[in-house]
Amino acid sequence: MVECSTSDPVSNRRSARSKTDMVGEVRGSHNVGGTVAKHAQARGLIVRPPGNLAVLSPPQNLTEDQIDGIAAILDESIEATMDDVSA
Repeated sequence: MVECSTSDPVSNRRSARSKTDMVGEVRGSHNVGGTVAKHAQARGLIVRPPGNLAVLSPPQNLTEDQIDGIAAILDESIEATMDDVSA
């Protein structure tokens, strides 16, 4: 899971992006969005996979704990997808 060491959202996004460089490398050769969506759904999060994207449509009244839970599931799902495409 990506640890967010600062309250700066831009720094946190950069930290999260640095773990997912591999997704950019496999784009086009695998259904990355669909695979992330499959892993996320298995963990209880619905993600729409148009092409190689993973799209969320959460309600606007989420708590910080819910946002953290979504981020954790996405992180686990992206890592599982990276494992799938590297095998």
